[in-house]
Amino acid sequence: MVLLESLLSELPDDCFQWLNKGNNGTNDVTEVMVMATPDINNWIVPGELVLTSLFGLSDAEQESLVTGLRRNRSTGLIVKKNDYLADVPKQVIEYSKKNDLPLLELRNITYREVIKKFDHLKSLDLASREKFVDPQLEKDIQETFRGENNPEGLYRLRQRLKLSVSGKVRVIMTQQKDFPGEEFKQLVNASETFIVNCAIGFIDHNLVILANDRSELQEFKHNVSEKLPNCQLLSSSLTSLKELHEVYRQMMNMRKLVNTDHLKAPFISIDSLGVDKLFISQSSRFLEKVLVNSQLKLLQTQQPVLFESLRAYFLTNQNITQAAKRLFIHPKSLAYRLHKVEQILDVNLNDADQSLYLNLTTKFLALRRAGFYV
Repeated sequence: MVLLESLLSELPDDCFQWLNKGNNGTNDVTEVMVMATPDINNWIVPGELVLTSLFGLSDAEQESLVTGLRRNRSTGLIVKKNDYLADVPKQVIEYSKKNDLPLLELRNITYREVIKKFDHLKSLDLASREKFVDPQLEKDIQETFRGENNPEGLYRLRQRLKLSVSGKVRVIMTQQKDFPGEEFKQLVNASETFIVNCAIGFIDHNLVILANDRSELQEFKHNVSEKLPNCQLLSSSLTSLKELHEVYRQMMNMRKLVNTDHLKAPFISIDSLGVDKLFISQSSRFLEKVLVNSQLKLLQTQQPVLFESLRAYFLTNQNITQAAKRLFIHPKSLAYRLHKVEQILDVNLNDADQSLYLNLTTKFLALRRAGFYV
């Protein structure tokens, strides 16, 4: 399968526009289909992305199309503008919102070009998986990450990893999604060469590597950073196979944290994050009660320049010169902004306790805005 976002990234930015992103639980595209008839119940398959011009469809048929696509678990609907359709009908947009179906508008590109891009991405994805990933092992990994602790699947994983019943595993995940082609091949080869006992699979298009607790990772990390300089790897703590469903949420939050803080190290472990580990190991609902300050939240929404200045100050270990460079402003300008923050929030940035609280709170608010998992 191919991610919808991956397909869209292959298209020129000016040829599509989101009308409703939806939240239907999947963005995997199994096929791309041009609709020639509204009788979708007889031909639509789960994961299908439908391209259409809506030509000749009445209002009732348009509604039936959207509800039918949602019922049959279509990935989404792309409506192409042409001489017959100047704009996507407002009722179609409303139907898609009501049914939580992703909807896009397409222009200045042919159906053939979209399908050609999809076929190319799909061929890369299938070639990589079929050659390097054991389908049964991948299924076992996916079920274990979902918390479906099938005894037979757990047994197969333990056998593959040469893991005792009480043994621990470490999860290694790529920061980058969709890892096809030559780079994917090199990463798999490095895993199998330098991690003696490992299991490899995909979870929602995230490449994950399971390594047992006896694995030495130094040579693996060195080889990957040398041959794949643009590949960033994230690593969990050691954990049992039965706890992998919790680890996956932590890894997704870790990805958000790495992106938000612009961490550049080629290999980042949860254990190396220091106080940032709090944001991954604790429920963000609990953190929101403890950390979120209404005045600071207002600063983020109403005076984002001041909020980002405070963030830069903490991200550079409270070094005004380095923070100013990060913001491309003069240090005196940053000092003035920070003084304004102190006045608005009635705080003293030289006070260690107040500074620590503000550091944690600004980080948490930035992560929530980036889509941190609750």
